[in-house]
Amino acid sequence: MSELTERTGTTAYLWVYHEGTALCVERVRASIQNVQAAWFTVGSRTTLNCGAGPRTLLGFITPEQLKFALSLELPKKTPVSQTNPKLLAREASAIRERGWELAIDDFVVGLAALGMPIYDRQERLVGSVSITTLTAQLVKEGKPRHLDLLKKTADEIGFRVLRD
Repeated sequence: MSELTERTGTTAYLWVYHEGTALCVERVRASIQNVQAAWFTVGSRTTLNCGAGPRTLLGFITPEQLKFALSLELPKKTPVSQTNPKLLAREASAIRERGWELAIDDFVVGLAALGMPIYDRQERLVGSVSITTLTAQLVKEGKPRHLDLLKKTADEIGFRVLRD
């Protein structure tokens, strides 16, 4: 993740699903000039309706986990934050089909994030990795930058995960 942050100039996060929320288990923070935002710290939890890392989990968790996550209170962090469970369920399907998530202005106005699922060697979901920075630095002509590098990082992390 340090290499990801260094190469992209973004803050990188590692997320796991935990009791209907996303739990931050690692963060490598980039120095982003003139940005005053509440950065997640390791051990922080958030709902799955905002942010690319948490929303990526939303798209790839089991139907039972999705139902539970969408039954929780879903805070509206910005005017574009999605809080409608039915719409979020549809968005989860779109995230799964696309294979990644780009979230713009839904957590902090002016910031964008890109998330990718992480699978272990047995193709089981183990979490998500995301990067965030100023929207103009992550999105070019409506498309996310660094998608291939984020996928490579997710694959490398997943390969290192050992589970029974």
